[in-house]
Amino acid sequence: MMYEEYCYGPESIVGARSSDDNAIYDAALEAIIHEQTDYEDAIQANLQTFVNVIIYDKATTNTTTTASLDPTQPEVKLPSVSLPTFSGTQYESWDTFWNKFVDAMDANAAIPKTTKFTYLQSQLRGEVLKVVCNLTLSNDSYDSAVQLLTENYADPERAVNF
Repeated sequence: MMYEEYCYGPESIVGARSSDDNAIYDAALEAIIHEQTDYEDAIQANLQTFVNVIIYDKATTNTTTTASLDPTQPEVKLPSVSLPTFSGTQYESWDTFWNKFVDAMDANAAIPKTTKFTYLQSQLRGEVLKVVCNLTLSNDSYDSAVQLLTENYADPERAVNF
């Protein structure tokens, strides 16, 4: 099959179409292709927006799965809980702060460690913040920050032995 026959149909070979007809056909075809491309681009942009919303919801929604108790039960959406702050005073317990932080952030594998590190730093005050403020934002820094804070503020004497 010849190119002209493919693009313009068999009548282009025998000269049934004029060059003006071919130009109009080309322009119409070009407009359709352009419109289709714009439509596909718009669909892609909308899909990306939805993906971003889903990722954000998964990272910020505090959900509890009751499947371990009853596999027929669906996930339960809980209202958001504000994270506690920790400044290391004698009236605050690192273990209490850390357990709440783990429940809200650390246990969620969908949240990147860099995001966890940012949230952790935002909840620290005073001298406690100074312990980790010089760490750069990275996955390793989050682990280092948790280790430093635990070493400095976890009080094994406060632990209750059963």
